[in-house]
Amino acid sequence: MLYDDSQDKVQVNICLPRYYRGMLRRIAAERMVVDPNKVESAASVGAEIIKEYLKAQDKEENKEKKEE
Repeated sequence: MLYDDSQDKVQVNICLPRYYRGMLRRIAAERMVVDPNKVESAASVGAEIIKEYLKAQDKEENKEKKEE
């Protein structure tokens, strides 16, 4: 991998159906109700989901390499 978690953040633009944008907004709103001092947005929730998915994929790839 060329980069790690300590690298500067960059902006990535994605297109989603309105339905999924609404889901991300709802999750962000629910989190802000739980902790009003924490700022959440659909973008931050989406970024978190993408990062978790990519980390899981990376972990799975590393596991497969070790098994070979």
